[in-house]
Amino acid sequence: MTVKQTVEITNKLGMHARPAMKLFELMQNYDAEV
Repeated sequence: MTVKQTVEITNKLGMHARPAMKLFELMQNYDAEV
């Protein structure tokens, strides 16, 4: 099964470092592209 979703960061400053790192760590468990 393949799931695809596009997410847009709307904050002009981007993501804060801690949430960005958490997202990165979670995505390491999957065949994902960021």
